[in-house]
Amino acid sequence: RTTGRRPTGYPARRQGSRERSTLNPHVGGQPPVAGWQARTFCKKKMTSPEDIVEALKSADASVRNAAALRMIDTNAVDLIPALTDAIMNADNVGANGTLVYALGHFDCNPYFQLLVAVALRHKFEASSEACSILLEHDFVLRDYQIAECRMLVASALEGTLTDFQKVALADIGERFCGERGPDLHVLEDETGHDKS
Repeated sequence: RTTGRRPTGYPARRQGSRERSTLNPHVGGQPPVAGWQARTFCKKKMTSPEDIVEALKSADASVRNAAALRMIDTNAVDLIPALTDAIMNADNVGANGTLVYALGHFDCNPYFQLLVAVALRHKFEASSEACSILLEHDFVLRDYQIAECRMLVASALEGTLTDFQKVALADIGERFCGERGPDLHVLEDETGHDKS
């Protein structure tokens, strides 16, 4: 009998699987109920690409989420720049997980650095989504992208990391930097104080 508690860390998933991580609020690939209601409501209103772009700029997270999910429904590849702008908008941090989830339904090769930055710097839901995308998609990376990834990892190590960001850092380091990743249990400075 299970206790209903979710495991920690980012479990490995099959390549190409749309089944979501147990850490992911979109278990089974389904958006949360509030997002589903907004999606149903906004489907009628978002009939053109311009409507979707305007909705992605909304201050209302449920409207942004509905627009991102509408992008998936319509395979609106040409609207990805508006989606990435919404993901990186500082006002949306903490309410951008569904936007990152939507990005995962498209080719993410051009957005590798964005995903690494979100995994290491954003709140739990967006970080979890970004890390899931980074772990399950096949990326074809150039040397400069690996170098930028290493710089983001090094920069993240200089700051304070949450537990889920530490897991993301280790996973990213192992998969893309060719290293096991930093030993996050022994992040101590010379004085013996734990830096984590």
